[in-house]
Amino acid sequence: MIQKQVRFFGKQVVLACDGRCDKAWGINGRARVLLSDKDGDDIFVPDSALGTAGPPGTWEGGDGRPSAVPLTDGERMNKWCARACERGDIYGLSEAIVLRDMENPTPNVPGRPSPFVRDEQGRVCLSVAKQVEWWGRTERESARVATGVPLCEVIPQ
Repeated sequence: MIQKQVRFFGKQVVLACDGRCDKAWGINGRARVLLSDKDGDDIFVPDSALGTAGPPGTWEGGDGRPSAVPLTDGERMNKWCARACERGDIYGLSEAIVLRDMENPTPNVPGRPSPFVRDEQGRVCLSVAKQVEWWGRTERESARVATGVPLCEVIPQ
């Protein structure tokens, strides 16, 4: 984990992240699976199901993603990290820092189970049973195409 103390909207805070700029697509650019037709009922696609994010290409407040490779130095964190990166967050100076696990993301709606499972080879895939339960065939196929995550018949334990 890397961190940097910054002034954010007039307050001293800690900007913290896992440093995986190579996997940082941005809050609006990262692939996600919609879990219903309700706004915000979605989940990010896990890191292992995505490639690398490529060269920095989005900007926020005049700053772009600080690196195309993992960072080890929090001093390079910038406005893009604070406002647009999905991997980190802003914390109070005395607040415990708990970063989200981007390999095992949780749905935005509490209590909603994840649609992702692992097949026999350990690869991430979308559970067919969960997709049928939530959407039906057409939406399920469009979700696979939109995210690039394969469908599988794995039954979660």
